[in-house]
Amino acid sequence: METTFLPGKSTVAPNAIRLCECQNTASHLGKGVMTVTDRIEVNPKVMLGKPVIRGTRVPVELILRKLSEGATEDDLLDAYPRLSRQDIQAAIGYAADTLAHEETLIVTPRKTRTNR
Repeated sequence: METTFLPGKSTVAPNAIRLCECQNTASHLGKGVMTVTDRIEVNPKVMLGKPVIRGTRVPVELILRKLSEGATEDDLLDAYPRLSRQDIQAAIGYAADTLAHEETLIVTPRKTRTNR
């Protein structure tokens, strides 16, 4: 089943709105749980619905942030024993898919009329 995942809107600049659409093969497991890949899931009851590694409370965001701060895969595997190298690769792939389907719309403010 093909499903569109809409994480929401976030402001990137005063006059821009980022819309993120990630198209993944997804399946619904019931009660709001969505498997985005075989390793990433979104469940409103786990970490407020943030994408996490399936079966854990480890958010994709945390993995990416740690990697961006210079942590190695081995560092993450030591700190989070339930993770596997495939989980880390899935988190990176999920982020790439999310960014690949992102659109930035520039919104210009309306000119207002002044009454004289």
